[in-house]
This record gives sequence, C-alpha cells and structure tokens, in this order.
Amino acid sequence: MRTFMWFLFAVSFLLLSVLLFRNREAGRLVVKWGLAAAAAAILLYAANWFGASYGFHIPINGGTVALVGILGVPGLALLAAVQWAVL
Repeated sequence: MRTFMWFLFAVSFLLLSVLLFRNREAGRLVVKWGLAAAAAAILLYAANWFGASYGFHIPINGGTVALVGILGVPGLALLAAVQWAVL
C-alpha cells in the first residue's frame, strides 16, 4: 500500500511539473504563493521565539501560515489578539 501511495505522489508531482512548465504564469503564481508561505512561517516562528519568554505561542499550521501569508503583519497581530483573548 505504501509503495502505491509513493507512486501516486510521484506521478502527480510529474504531472504538476509538466503543467507548470507549459504554463509560465501558473508557475509564477505557485512561486509567489510559496514565497509568501515561507515568509509567513518565518514570521510566525520569530513571533513564537520572542513570545516564548512571556508564555505566548501561536501554533504554526496551514491555517495560520495561510492567514499570515495573505494578510501579512496585520494577520499576525490578529492571531496574537485572538490567542490573547482566548487565554
């Protein structure tokens, strides 16, 4: 079963690669989203690192990375405010 899952992953990766190489605009969009997600993850990590001494923690998962990736620093402030209000 595991071998089949890896096979499906490899085939889907190859098909996605072919699609992105054929359509340059889609490739640029994927790179843009990837860079935004990486920057958001780094920003969340930095916020958790600085907030650790105060007992503050925002989980780093797909939802929080997407929110901070889309909204930027105001999204991080929104997450911090919600986290503070819940605790």
